[in-house]
Amino acid sequence: MASKVESELSDLRKDLSAKVAPKTFPDGINLTTVRTLPEQGRNKQWLENEWKNLKMLERGDVDSGRVSGCVYHVSELTMIRWS
Repeated sequence: MASKVESELSDLRKDLSAKVAPKTFPDGINLTTVRTLPEQGRNKQWLENEWKNLKMLERGDVDSGRVSGCVYHVSELTMIRWS
């Protein structure tokens, strides 16, 4: 029974991860996944490019993996894209 629960939880985690932090975006949209805080701040060009790409996403949609915010974990910081 425990192995079945672990298997289902593993599948759920994979599905949730794919929806919340997708590895691919629609054609023409190129966003950066940020997993750690940078040593130096981002420059204006980088920010403008990210904002431009965010605007190209039609709307926030959790089921499509486009949401606002970031997820904090004891051992990592994962940025989640938003529109």
